[in-house]
Amino acid sequence: NTSDGTQNYYGFAYPEALPPSAKLVPGTTLITETSFDFINPWHSMFNLLQFLFWRMDNSITPASDNSTSCRTASNLLLFHLGEYRLNLGPWISHLLRALSIPTSVLRLNSSTIPMCFQRAVVSRTGLGGMKGPLRRRTFDEARCQAQLSCNVVYSWPHPMITTTTTTTSIGAPRHVNITLVMRSGGRRFLDEEAWKRVIRNQCEMAGDCSWSAIYIGNLTFCEQV
Repeated sequence: NTSDGTQNYYGFAYPEALPPSAKLVPGTTLITETSFDFINPWHSMFNLLQFLFWRMDNSITPASDNSTSCRTASNLLLFHLGEYRLNLGPWISHLLRALSIPTSVLRLNSSTIPMCFQRAVVSRTGLGGMKGPLRRRTFDEARCQAQLSCNVVYSWPHPMITTTTTTTSIGAPRHVNITLVMRSGGRRFLDEEAWKRVIRNQCEMAGDCSWSAIYIGNLTFCEQV
């Protein structure tokens, strides 16, 4: 049911106890039940990025049966407040694809035939149950894999980490590049021209400075990376 979460139920059963009419889904299915949506970039990452840590953890921890079948997932199943969801936003779809995590949501029919899963990884808290060090490790891996998938190579210090113009004893003032990142919709800047005017004026005062404005929604996944 896509509009009434109280109509959807799940439970656990021994394989030999499954009803004859049950449909068995082989492999490992990633299942998430959350209060956030799967379209908003941050909400969807909060709901789904913990599956990357599961995959990372399984890549170094042998399966109990010494097989590799538990280290990869075949299916993805989404529930929002108990309601069945079919779609992922473009950002999380590209990111999961770069991380080798399923992006095609498993299609369920509306019949009363039970759907049974050979193996399932069920998440209800998203990143909310992940401690700080593990979360940082997971985001570092996501960042690395996203950059690799887009053929982006950064040196360190990061070329974009320059916030002020400074004069040192051994060189001239450092050139500053400022990018004003804007978004559309309900959280857009109420007065975009005022923001641009402030950036332009401050840039002129700084001297060796250039600036630009971009709309994040107009960029492709790799352009954002």
